[in-house]
Amino acid sequence: MIFRKLLSRALAPLPPRRFIAAVAAMVVLLGVGFTALNYAANDFGLWRHRDSARIWAVEKTSKYLLAHRYIPENFDAIMIGSSVSDNLDTRKIEKYRVYNLSMAGGNITETAAAARKYLEAPGEKSLLIVSLHPYLTKNSGMKSFQIDESEVAGSLFSIIPINIWLAKLQHFAGIGDAALEQSEAGWNHFDEPRDEKAIEEIAIMLRRDLEERRKNPDAAPARALIDPAAMAELDALLTLARSKGVRIAAYYHPQIGVKFDFLEATGEWADYRAQMEKIFAPGEIILDMNGPEYAVLRNDPEAYFDGSHLTQHGAGQVLQALNRALAAHD
Repeated sequence: MIFRKLLSRALAPLPPRRFIAAVAAMVVLLGVGFTALNYAANDFGLWRHRDSARIWAVEKTSKYLLAHRYIPENFDAIMIGSSVSDNLDTRKIEKYRVYNLSMAGGNITETAAAARKYLEAPGEKSLLIVSLHPYLTKNSGMKSFQIDESEVAGSLFSIIPINIWLAKLQHFAGIGDAALEQSEAGWNHFDEPRDEKAIEEIAIMLRRDLEERRKNPDAAPARALIDPAAMAELDALLTLARSKGVRIAAYYHPQIGVKFDFLEATGEWADYRAQMEKIFAPGEIILDMNGPEYAVLRNDPEAYFDGSHLTQHGAGQVLQALNRALAAHD
């Protein structure tokens, strides 16, 4: 009898005010619990020191948040760039602990936001490596809603941790994205199968355009597509690095053979280099991987999986060249 009475009371409809209060209390409890869970997980190393932290999802947001504390506490150097340098395994750079802050689809506004957090944080910092490719400075401004100061609080309670937990569940179920599995130093191993058809189509188009250009040798040199605001942002970042006593090195991403031939013939490459080198100081390392000594790499069919991005075979050669350049200036 007593059990029946208790059960009937429990199942009896609540008055509207008590029902709303009960629902509100449940929502608050769930919210507090979810926030506490994310604080304990500390996926971005924001709340406590972490020796190792991989990226689970939303790369731009993750790298921006990791740059607040985790990267400055564990790395004395960073590399910035767009997707063309995102799949360089910077653990292979010698004498430095380099975090790859490059971002797939990222421009200088987005990568510099993370780099500034790193440079302004406490900790030993030795080197900034810039991957120079026209994509980095062809436009400016945030291209997505993934980077914002509010994301620090959002790491505890927003769509960000939901995406992280979903990625973790996929990983443990064996269906996760393998590209970020070794991303403790920022490596995005997104290599795709070599797209022979796409590469050949690009090559045919560029050869045709190159032939047309050669028919008109008196045409004015082409200007590189560079956003002045983007250049100003890159210049400001280099100035900040220098003010912190950070050494600066840059390399021109090796353009696939036929593409470089076209850029060189039109004068666009010369203009791009001239504009870029205005913002670097004398004595700073600038490695041009489009010079004749790297022609074998740029024409190696195994070095690229599309018209711009390197395979790990090609990326390894870039890292070796960087090691030689850095050692030569020690």
